[in-house]
Amino acid sequence: MTSLLQQYPLIELSGRLLLAGLLGGLVGWERERHERPAGLRTHILVCVGAAMIAVVDHGSSGVGGRIAAQIVTGIGFLGAGCIMRDTSGLVRGLTTAASVWVVAGLGIAVGYGGVNAGLAAVATGIVLLTLSVLDRLESTLNRERKRQELNLVLATGDNALMEMRTLLQGLREHGTRTRDINFTQAPDSLIVRLELVMKRNTRRDDLDEFLKNQTQVIHFHWTE
Repeated sequence: MTSLLQQYPLIELSGRLLLAGLLGGLVGWERERHERPAGLRTHILVCVGAAMIAVVDHGSSGVGGRIAAQIVTGIGFLGAGCIMRDTSGLVRGLTTAASVWVVAGLGIAVGYGGVNAGLAAVATGIVLLTLSVLDRLESTLNRERKRQELNLVLATGDNALMEMRTLLQGLREHGTRTRDINFTQAPDSLIVRLELVMKRNTRRDDLDEFLKNQTQVIHFHWTE
C-alpha cells in the first residue's frame, strides 16, 4: 500500500472510491424504486468493493488485471441470488442480476482511474437510460400483448411428434408465440401446458376453432 500511496495521493484514491459509490448508488436507486431484490446498498457496496480491488490491483502490478479479472466471474454468484422463478414459472431478476454485474464493471473502471473513470460515468448514463426510459418503452410494447396459459390433452400415436410440431406451427400462424412449454406423460395421452404470448388483436375464438379441428387434441382449456 505504501508504493500505491507513493504513486497516487490518498485524496485521489479516496475520490475514486467516492465516485464509485456515487455511480453504483445511481444504478442502485433506480433498482430500489422498483423494489428489486438488489437495491441501493447492494449496488453501492459492489461498485465500491470492485473499485477498491481495482485500485489495489493496479497499484500492485503496475498494469492491473490479475485480481480485478476475477471480479467479473465472482460477481456472478451474487447476481445469481437475484434470479428466481415465481409461482407461475416465470423467471424474474435477470435485469437486476445484470445491473449488479454492470456496477462491478463500473467500479473496476473507476478504480483504474484516468479516462476509465470518464468511461464509467458515460456507461452509468447508458445503464440508467436502459433501466428507466427503455423500461417504459418495453412496458408500452408489452401492453400490445397478453399472456395466457393453454392446457391440452393430446392423443399419442406414431406421429405424435410431427402432430405436435404442426399444432405449434398453427398456433404461431394464429398470432401467438410459445413462451414456455411443459409435458406430462399419461397412460394413453400427453398433457401439455403452453404459456402463450398473444397479440392484442388475436381472437381466442379463432384459436378455439383451430384447436377443435386438430384430431390429436382430446381436450383443451384456458387459464387466465
